[in-house]
Amino acid sequence: MDYATHDMIVALKKIQGDNEAIASIISDLESANAQINATHSKMALAPFRIKNNNHVKQSA
Repeated sequence: MDYATHDMIVALKKIQGDNEAIASIISDLESANAQINATHSKMALAPFRIKNNNHVKQSA
């Protein structure tokens, strides 16, 4: 194997490794985003829950 072919293989393996690392980061970001969206959904409903709880407490 000549040096150019060897260097090309090394470069391609590095790119493959970089792509796998990027895919892992994307997966982590998607997971974090899903958790953020779930938290925002809960936060959006929180005022209604508090209002309902206060109403129940006042009625009792």
